[in-house]
Amino acid sequence: MRIDPEWLSPERFAEYESAAGADSDLASRLYKWNAQTSAALFEMIHHFEVLLRNAIVRQLLGAVLRLIRHSRTEARDRCSRRK
Repeated sequence: MRIDPEWLSPERFAEYESAAGADSDLASRLYKWNAQTSAALFEMIHHFEVLLRNAIVRQLLGAVLRLIRHSRTEARDRCSRRK
């Protein structure tokens, strides 16, 4: 499988050819392997991003709820002192 030159610049493909010892077929296979590996990593990155985002939301929600409880307690205490 030879990479279509329309897919990437000659400069970019030259990096693969250099790694492949100027063997264009091997360079094309390296490019394909890199694309497949990247695709597999993106799936893992996606799952990590969702887990991280959910953990951040839980922490922020907990902090907001603590602030609300604290504010209500302070307001109740102030009302009690006025009586």
